Amino acid sequence: SRAAAWCHLARTVCRRAERRVVTLMVQEEINPVGLRYLNRLSDLLFVLARVLNRSANRPDVLWRS
Repeated sequence: SRAAAWCHLARTVCRRAERRVVTLMVQEEINPVGLRYLNRLSDLLFVLARVLNRSANRPDVLWRS
């Protein structure tokens, strides 16, 4: 669904920010709570996308390697 797609896009941005914070942590002292927050936020966005697809009666597209 469109709403789920927006959640996945937001999750992508969140994961990118998470990776940048990890890189920054090598150079600077950063409060690890921010990193945990970004990680949990990306988890929430993933679950929210699945819930939105289910409520719209749309199947999830499964990732295959």
